Amino acid sequence: MPSTRFSRRRLLAGIGAASAAAVAGCASLPAGPTDGVTSVRRAHLSMPATPRPNDPTDAQVLALRAHLDGLVTAAEPLYARADHGDALPEDVGVQVGAGVPSVREFLAESADAPASMDYGFARSRVSYAGFALGYLRGWFGLDDPAGGRERARDARASLADAGAETPRRAEKTRDYLAQVGWAERALRFGWLAVDQYDGETDRDPPASRADRAARVGTHYRQAAKARMHTTAGRHYAREYRRGLSDGATPVVGALDERRDALLSRVESGAPPRGRPRALADRYDDPAVAAYYRRLDNPRGSVAEQAHLARTAAEHGWHALGAVAALRAAANLAGYEHAVAADASAVRDGVAPAALFEAKRRVVRRVGALADRDGALGAWLAGEPARLVAAGEGYLDADVMDSRASARAVCFAFFRHAAGYAAALPALLERVEGA
Repeated sequence: MPSTRFSRRRLLAGIGAASAAAVAGCASLPAGPTDGVTSVRRAHLSMPATPRPNDPTDAQVLALRAHLDGLVTAAEPLYARADHGDALPEDVGVQVGAGVPSVREFLAESADAPASMDYGFARSRVSYAGFALGYLRGWFGLDDPAGGRERARDARASLADAGAETPRRAEKTRDYLAQVGWAERALRFGWLAVDQYDGETDRDPPASRADRAARVGTHYRQAAKARMHTTAGRHYAREYRRGLSDGATPVVGALDERRDALLSRVESGAPPRGRPRALADRYDDPAVAAYYRRLDNPRGSVAEQAHLARTAAEHGWHALGAVAALRAAANLAGYEHAVAADASAVRDGVAPAALFEAKRRVVRRVGALADRDGALGAWLAGEPARLVAAGEGYLDADVMDSRASARAVCFAFFRHAAGYAAALPALLERVEGA
């Protein structure tokens, strides 16, 4: 039976190279489009780091390890059974091999120091191990799609208990938004792990043995991911609660009121669908049209984050809802800043110096947010940093039809990022009630 040994080091090396390219600042801009912007000036514009609000503790790493080990341990006898007789379909055999022997080898790498396990890579293996266990159980008739679906829904139900356990008191609102918001973010991912496939897998019961096994594997993967995210959310919330003093006060009610007020302002001012395209249609110049078409991204981000804020409110994720409302308002500010740009600056290609100055403003604001507003500021500043990296990617000559259009789209990303970052300090004060 085929077995695949995935090279974790090769994958991490590739990710590291991509990350370095993304954050290298204006040095990543090709020599042609930047023209007179010197390498020295570019070197001083590396994007500041925007770390996430929390890192996993040793206890959290060990909990994930136990979860992953449990999946593989349950699957190994069935994998051996398939290997010695009832072989799996060839295409699935590779996938199942990635979730059983490859994961076992990965766990063995840190057997002498379990807490040193690569947490991020382990998270990526949960999907493989969950699917492998479910497929094998379905293949040998030990479970069916209905049973697998119940397993997934049981895992999703545990999210409600985890959400009820998140802290409701705070000493500093910004710390609460960062730490508890990060915990609730994990719970949301757990919900999505099940919910995004739930209706789809209720339809058309599979007829063949392989299809039935694949459906069971899908449900087991849902359950495995949901339990992983639930455990992570509980750990993050527990760490925040441990740091609270007796002087912490209730914060949820006030946050919900400010979230709703912010969302009301956002939803009343959000641009309608089709507005960016309508702006683009006013211009014959391809670069200007490309610039305005790109603005459908911040418009969509406004709607996406507003929807997330409403969804979070329904689930009782108070901190995440407030953070999503902040993001919706910041994206709206980014859209408005981009729309306000002078079209003449875009026509026939944005000048390299204009690109340089646009990025310089974002870099300064991202650095100020990370320095002044701590973990929350760094988390929120990650979005404008990402937008800058995405904009620079369009300067690749192979991405767009012309250099002028490529610079125009890059400029749109930079303007969106600048407006987003500039709006955050005032929005943070609004959410805090200052």
